[in-house]
Amino acid sequence: SYYHGVSLMYIPGCINALPDIDHVILMAHMDGKWSVCESLDDPNPEKLSLPEALMVIHKDKEISCMQPHMFDYKGMVSFRSIADLLDLPMIGSPGEVMALTTNKWQTKAVVESCGVPVPKAQLLREGDEIELDPPFIIKPCREDNSMGISLVQDKSQIEEALKTGFSFDDQLICEQFIPL
Repeated sequence: SYYHGVSLMYIPGCINALPDIDHVILMAHMDGKWSVCESLDDPNPEKLSLPEALMVIHKDKEISCMQPHMFDYKGMVSFRSIADLLDLPMIGSPGEVMALTTNKWQTKAVVESCGVPVPKAQLLREGDEIELDPPFIIKPCREDNSMGISLVQDKSQIEEALKTGFSFDDQLICEQFIPL
């Protein structure tokens, strides 16, 4: 999938930036299995269940920290708890922080409650009627990398924008467009 590729793209940069450090990669495979390896170049890493992979990591007393590079929702939120489970310091934000920031509607509510001005917006689920008048942005509530975003300048563009957005998430934000 797209996110598996993005995740794999970031790992070599981290390893290359710290060449004098031994790296251990906990890799999630698309079939739900996991591998623990020292390089992405291993053509046939042993595939393990998640508990088996965690035991391999747990037994390796040389591991000093975790740097997560999983960019789907589970990776950004749930799998960051692996560091806590294994009592490893983690580079980056913990899962509970990522859960908030990955959900644009919740993030908007928090910053608005602190007095930060935000555009008018509406949370949409399938079948909801849009209350704003164009121009507005329709975007998935819990999507990253600018995927599924549409600028609606005319009511004739609404149906396609909703179709695009709902192909990425079951909740969308319809947000007032503010030109620069």
